[in-house]
Amino acid sequence: MQMRTPVEDIFAPTSCRVKDKEKASAFGIIQRHAPISQKQILDSYPMRPGDVSGAIKELLADGLIRQTPNQWNTGPGRPEIFFEPCNDRLVCLAIYTDSWIFRAAAIDLAGNPIFETHLPVSPEQDADSLYAAQCKLVESVQAQLPAYTEILGIGLSLPGNVDSGNLIWRDSRRWPNVRGMGYRKLQSRYDIPVALSRDLDAALASELMRNDELTDELVVLVHWGIGFGIGFSAHGTIVTSNHGRFGTLGYMQLAPENRDHVTNPDVERLTSLRTLIPDFRDRYPNLPLDERAVARIVATDDLAHIPSFAEAIECVGMMMRNICMIFYPDRILLLSPFVENPRILEQVRRSFKSGRMIDDLQHRTLLEPVDRGYRGCMFGATQQLFAEHLPSYLKARY
Repeated sequence: MQMRTPVEDIFAPTSCRVKDKEKASAFGIIQRHAPISQKQILDSYPMRPGDVSGAIKELLADGLIRQTPNQWNTGPGRPEIFFEPCNDRLVCLAIYTDSWIFRAAAIDLAGNPIFETHLPVSPEQDADSLYAAQCKLVESVQAQLPAYTEILGIGLSLPGNVDSGNLIWRDSRRWPNVRGMGYRKLQSRYDIPVALSRDLDAALASELMRNDELTDELVVLVHWGIGFGIGFSAHGTIVTSNHGRFGTLGYMQLAPENRDHVTNPDVERLTSLRTLIPDFRDRYPNLPLDERAVARIVATDDLAHIPSFAEAIECVGMMMRNICMIFYPDRILLLSPFVENPRILEQVRRSFKSGRMIDDLQHRTLLEPVDRGYRGCMFGATQQLFAEHLPSYLKARY
């Protein structure tokens, strides 16, 4: 499954000049098929010679492509000149969380991470400490980029209550001392545009970029790990709320008569890694509360010997049946360190299909794992920035 590059489809057919679309197309062709010559582009694609010539001259002048050392003579006259992209000419920076680790990456024009770094941040830290950590990550990535690289924006993907429109991270259970953390100061500090998104929305946006089929479907992304929550997309559009939170199903109680979270636990108290980790540590004493560390353990151990984990699987199956009866999705994507083990994934699927459902939805709804964990947040967090700022660099001047 191949992700579309940021260059693809940046110009809508009804909102751009033909020259702009042709220039973006020429750059996209060079990206996908380099090394390639101007003649080869004209021989293979229905483009006008003047547009291709003008696009290549401007792309060279702006440092978005370069000539390769390869030349090819097909007969008398000058040899053909071949071109390749300079995909690190323009990048976006992504900052996202994975358990209690902040990670950062530079994403190039081909949609590839070209440098990555990370920094653990303890749950006791306050907003100032987290801001300092994020600035350190930005500067660490900047220091590794070539001098000719320009940063289009910084995309942050964060858990909890996220006000994307106002660039405010309202709160997160993972860092309880953070309240109302604004990101306009980050934008001002580096004079770089900033975009803010909820982590599950960014992860789901990445899956939509990878698989065109999903844009015709109703899709629920379920995260089962540190917590239990969902993202939702309808026909390619991610649904959000006006309140900053969406799909926090982990807080749902399972019976109404008793509101005590101990005798009547919510979903997270039955399923989350926070609850399960003490039982895991009976066998793996030094296991940290970290999803990647758990993924490494379950790669070789399906944890079948742990009763609380078996109960968690049954609860996850029940919750996904409930999700089906609310959203009627075509597909459920399961983002979880546990399902990186095929045996655990099969147990989850059996649990999902074990209960009776109206319309037999559990047999019609696809249940698939997200195979990259939170790494997809890198691409989803920067998608908006590329879409907003890349077109100005690919407008034709010829």
